[in-house]
Amino acid sequence: GIVPRGIVLPETPGYSVEAEKYWAYYDPAEARRLLDEAGWVPGSDGIRVKDGQRLRLVFLAIYTAQNEELALLLQSQLRAVGIDLELMLVDGSAFWGLSTQDVFDIYRLDYGYTSTYDILNNYFHSSRIPSPNRSGFASERIDELLGMALREMNEDLRYQYLGEVQEIIAQNALWVSM
Repeated sequence: GIVPRGIVLPETPGYSVEAEKYWAYYDPAEARRLLDEAGWVPGSDGIRVKDGQRLRLVFLAIYTAQNEELALLLQSQLRAVGIDLELMLVDGSAFWGLSTQDVFDIYRLDYGYTSTYDILNNYFHSSRIPSPNRSGFASERIDELLGMALREMNEDLRYQYLGEVQEIIAQNALWVSM
């Protein structure tokens, strides 16, 4: 397989090499250090606690065999650093309703787009909140860059705008490729 280094594949027109440096990779020791630094201490069962609250996240995905395998892997990796991950694997019809509600912290969704602009505009333009921009992240700069990319006829400039959007997404850890 290919280790993902961004929201789109490297061979996709408009892919940003610059955004790669902001993507986090699995580093349990660094994760533990950052959690310690933030005041999350391991409880008696290994799950971290801060101010009496357990570090628990909810993972939402459509139930498929592949999503179940990925969810179990993610659950295991997060448990290794002291994070409890509750799995919410649901039927596809239930997913679409739940994905617009405040019932999850992380979600998984496949997409079949080939245009970098379409992917970024669909999932990160503020007008797409709550769906399909399920992160709820609103950025005037992203909106501005996407508007500029849509109107730009010069391909190099269009890709420059889309590259900056990818960097903002990576810097804010809005998306993790699996």
